[in-house]
Amino acid sequence: MKSAFILALIVILPIVLIGKTNIYSEIDRSANPTHSGLSYNINQNRNWRIHEIIDYFDYDLTGTLTDNSKTDFCYNAVNSSVIDSILFYAPVEDGYSLSNVLIYNYDSASGNLIRTDQRRPDVEASFILSKTFYYYDNQNRITNTQRHNLAIEGFRLSSSTDYFYDNNRLTQSIVSVYSLNPPDTTYYRTINQHDANGRIINIIRSRSDDSLSWTPSAMEDLIYASDDNTTGQDYIDYISHQSMFDFLNDTGCFGKLASDISYSNFVDNTWEYMFHNTYQYNNDGNLSEVLGQVDVGGVWQNNTKVIYSYDANNNRTEYNSYLWLNTNQAWSTTTVKKIYTWEQTTANEDEVLPITGFKISVYPNPFKSGVSVSFRSKSNAVIEAAVYNVKGQLVKSLGTSKSTPLTWDGKDKDGKAAGNGIYFIKASQNGKTVTNKIIRIR
Repeated sequence: MKSAFILALIVILPIVLIGKTNIYSEIDRSANPTHSGLSYNINQNRNWRIHEIIDYFDYDLTGTLTDNSKTDFCYNAVNSSVIDSILFYAPVEDGYSLSNVLIYNYDSASGNLIRTDQRRPDVEASFILSKTFYYYDNQNRITNTQRHNLAIEGFRLSSSTDYFYDNNRLTQSIVSVYSLNPPDTTYYRTINQHDANGRIINIIRSRSDDSLSWTPSAMEDLIYASDDNTTGQDYIDYISHQSMFDFLNDTGCFGKLASDISYSNFVDNTWEYMFHNTYQYNNDGNLSEVLGQVDVGGVWQNNTKVIYSYDANNNRTEYNSYLWLNTNQAWSTTTVKKIYTWEQTTANEDEVLPITGFKISVYPNPFKSGVSVSFRSKSNAVIEAAVYNVKGQLVKSLGTSKSTPLTWDGKDKDGKAAGNGIYFIKASQNGKTVTNKIIRIR
């Protein structure tokens, strides 16, 4: 069994989210989103924000990296560091094709994330594939998340996660996964043990078919870096407000974390070490290396390694993952590379707040062949509208109107089809200008 696990580990482990080296299932991660050695640097320069991530893969160890995906980030007009939406692209012969859009919605009073929508741009108007809701208590702690997936009969609840606290400690969380034919439900639970500072030092994961009788499945033991000063409250703040963005974190949200995390599986009524990760940090407190080793006959052997690079602003610039080749007793060439591009939060790419009494709306968004631009204004003056790209360059003038909608056919002023990506519809009336962000897909 262990040899089979190691073989699977070699294949699966490089397929990691940004900053993670964790092979546990998405269900386990949503139940207790472990930090897995991320360096949470509170001194990060917030004048910078992630703009784009490009992934490259070489799983066949050919020595040549191939484009795998691209991710672009769009930000809120009011708070320029708050993510409004994320665009996921898949490679095609002549570039990239938009495959998914993740839209974030926040509570205006608390600023808490309350809903995310995953959209698929497969049809003209696109459609919501899944939506997730987030709920909080009066202490601003997340208490429940609910994911709804699109089904034939409409949206149905597919999973729900409940979080349980004891003062400033997250004690356990339970994920309920609902089948297509209720009342069949599978439950996944994590129970956390803490040290005197409230830091999680042990996690036990279990599975149940009735939420009463639990079967242990996996365990994590955490050892913290000597200069780590995080607390249980830091972790609660993290899972309540940052874990939803964990896959794009560059340095995270709070102090330096684990120096070693060991993972065990429950096999034949006993815990067996499977693998562990050790973490190194640079002088700025940023995570610089994660070494993954597997247990072979009671001896830890190299398996994976991830190297992180940063720029002068402590923004992550590269992620490089390697495999240990037993036949050569050496590390492979890069199997996974991520390239991070940053921009300043003052970048003028976000939509402008609507001016009272003058608003525009666009539909559909994202769109393929055409988009309708509607106006609402207290004035009867002429409205002039045009399309611009993210560099502020004019793409096409849409003409003028007083109240009737204008349309954009997705072509530029020379009649050529505009490429996929982000554009802005700007409308002016009586010296006032409003802007709406739109997404073109083909």
